[in-house]
Amino acid sequence: MPEDGVDSDSVRKGLSQADISLLEQRSLSLEALERQWHLLRVAPSFLHLEKAGALGEGISRFSEKELANFVSYFEERAQHLQILKFVPASGAASRMFEAWQGALQEGGFKSNAENERFLQNLPRYAFYPLLGELLGKQRLEEMQRQGGIVDLLEAILNKRGGLGYGGIAKALVAFHRYGGAIATPLEEQLREAALYCTDGNGYCRVHFTVAREYKENIEAFLREARSDLERIYKVQFLVDLSCQSPATDTIAITENGTLARDNDGRLLLRAGGHGALLENLQNLRADIIFIKNIDNIAHASYLEDTIRYKKAVGGYLLHLLKKSGDLQSALSGNNQNCREELIREATTFCEESLNYRFSSSFFSADRTTKAALIQDVLARPLRVCGVVPNSGEPGGTPCWVRDKNGAISLQMVEGLQINRQDPRQEAIWQAAEYFNPVDIVCCINDPRGGVFDLSRFADSEAFFITQKREKSRNLRVLEYPGLWNGAMAFWNSAFVEVPLTTFNPVKTVEDLLRAAHCEKQG
Repeated sequence: MPEDGVDSDSVRKGLSQADISLLEQRSLSLEALERQWHLLRVAPSFLHLEKAGALGEGISRFSEKELANFVSYFEERAQHLQILKFVPASGAASRMFEAWQGALQEGGFKSNAENERFLQNLPRYAFYPLLGELLGKQRLEEMQRQGGIVDLLEAILNKRGGLGYGGIAKALVAFHRYGGAIATPLEEQLREAALYCTDGNGYCRVHFTVAREYKENIEAFLREARSDLERIYKVQFLVDLSCQSPATDTIAITENGTLARDNDGRLLLRAGGHGALLENLQNLRADIIFIKNIDNIAHASYLEDTIRYKKAVGGYLLHLLKKSGDLQSALSGNNQNCREELIREATTFCEESLNYRFSSSFFSADRTTKAALIQDVLARPLRVCGVVPNSGEPGGTPCWVRDKNGAISLQMVEGLQINRQDPRQEAIWQAAEYFNPVDIVCCINDPRGGVFDLSRFADSEAFFITQKREKSRNLRVLEYPGLWNGAMAFWNSAFVEVPLTTFNPVKTVEDLLRAAHCEKQG
């Protein structure tokens, strides 16, 4: 029970008929609302970290020979596989331009040096030519000479009479320039996909998840944009979109412990975070699926490492799938003479390749029990995660986690999932040498030819509580664990070091000035 004595019954009593109708429209049951209410009022449970993942301790580094072999293996098999790229692209550009929005409200940046830097760098952005078209080249140059910071920011950010970058989908912002042409993240994700997701029939499958309010604009943009890329790369894109299910929306509570409402008094419901995209992933059909964030995309002139390693981790996934399938078939047989040797081989594969360490009770069990436990581990969705050396970026890191049954597995962990007040847990977190750039290739197909029920392999007890400042009030907000951590907590996971050159996120507009987002000269 909550400390203030408010229980789920009082939550129901506090709902108006309009609230109930809204919940029904979102397919949110009262039971789901009550569970969210309870979670918002209790402390989240923490994971128990054993140690951080490290090179040789769950994380592999390919030799040049291994890299070449896995690339070749992928290229041979890819011709006969249905490959798909899954791109979460639901975000708005508002956070990317947050500093510029603040400068617009304040009448300029915080210092003359920042104002000067903005004016000097403006022509380097891919969207600069769009400003010229919007304002006229002469007027644009005059505004720059006169230091018209506010007028320029208004032209970039405001929807009325401007580019509207303060309120459009991040996927539609001009990221890169190719001579006189510009490219958005949507186009760049298609371009990248064409280079490793194309099958033997020339089909390249890409699935974007988008916010419902942007879906129509993104569909229209893709219809226009894809034809040029299809001609260049000689592929046919099979592109589809999905929206995060409204049934995964979550409530928030105020500092007073009441349900948060908007200015019109309606129940405030928020998107439940990346973990809610598990349902979207569940509905996909492909032999293997690459997952990559919409904003982690380089200019085409910097893609060489990215493509090579995408193929290598794809080849490694196919290698692990074959080995896992062979072991499952062998363990299902009746050849008792090789059973002990087979169990040792399968145990080693689980521990060294799939990063799953059995609990101590496993080793005292009889052969039949061991075989059943191993098959339970092998019969799980499989993913290979590319990780980069930790450079201080916010996000998850691979750590060895002990579950309530004593087994230990290597998982992707976010800082909110651990008790940072525990000195030992904090020391493990600080010792982490690798970072997850959301560079994943996975298989969700089960051994019987169907698709796994992915909800069975998510940590249903995991959730995040975050504090959000919204319209001059503090809210306590519930979010599901990320798609790549809590939502995949009980997947089989392999981790491979990939070069930093493959990690090129755009979190702020200034990130677009980094070399990997500019056309390479020479």
